[in-house]
Amino acid sequence: MSHAEGCGCSACSVQVNVPAPINVVVSVQNVIQSTQGPIVVRPGQGGAAGIQGTQGTQGLQGPLGPDKPFAYAYTQYSPSATWSIAHNLNFYPNVTTLDSSGAICEGEIDYIDSNNIRVTFLAAFSGTAYLS
Repeated sequence: MSHAEGCGCSACSVQVNVPAPINVVVSVQNVIQSTQGPIVVRPGQGGAAGIQGTQGTQGLQGPLGPDKPFAYAYTQYSPSATWSIAHNLNFYPNVTTLDSSGAICEGEIDYIDSNNIRVTFLAAFSGTAYLS
């Protein structure tokens, strides 16, 4: 069913009963304004976007700079209860270890320095360590 602009049928407009007397100042497109009686609001495309806010301050530089790695993945191919990982990230990363089936395994993490860690488990297994 096609409707003409401003037809006023219930599919094209919404009526809001406003108690009289009231002064209405409307600056929205597609609204018929009145100081007495109902205000009819027709569906429209929405208003224009507001003004853009000011730009925020620049974020901090990462520990090694913008062109340096910030994460490292290490694979332990042969089963071992101690994994020695030289990551060279130059910071003390978070560590998540998974066994070869993808299950998360918790171990004791020793930070040797900002570039090396050792993870010790209760049993020997192979898997992957993700450092970030």
